[in-house]
Amino acid sequence: MNLLYFKEYKRQDITIKEFLKLFFTKLNPNYNTLFVKNNQIQCSYGKQRSLGDIYRITKYYYPSVTRKKVKNILLSFQDKLVGHWCPDIHKRIYEIKDNKFDWEQLLGPRFDEYREEFYYLDKYGQKYCIESEDIE
Repeated sequence: MNLLYFKEYKRQDITIKEFLKLFFTKLNPNYNTLFVKNNQIQCSYGKQRSLGDIYRITKYYYPSVTRKKVKNILLSFQDKLVGHWCPDIHKRIYEIKDNKFDWEQLLGPRFDEYREEFYYLDKYGQKYCIESEDIE
């Protein structure tokens, strides 16, 4: 796996959820992500990021984290999480916004790039899916 990192960030003693919030609010908007193996730029700052990118960045700082855990934490930001399908890279991409529109999350196929069902977590942590006809 080609791990990614931010040259300007050194791991702090914070939870993965706190790291992901920092990722969306400070790191990703301001710093390029680099490949660990050669320090080449993988993606420039300010771009919305796929689950795979978010996972590879998080795994660099938290080596034991799983993709499932990153996805569940990511989806727990439901009240601010915006995601849509990017036809250029054929992946769902994400960002966190303070004033989002609920429908923005729902654009695109029901399954993500890992062929896993895209779902949301309610305020009790329960998983639910929204059918595309529910947004029409």
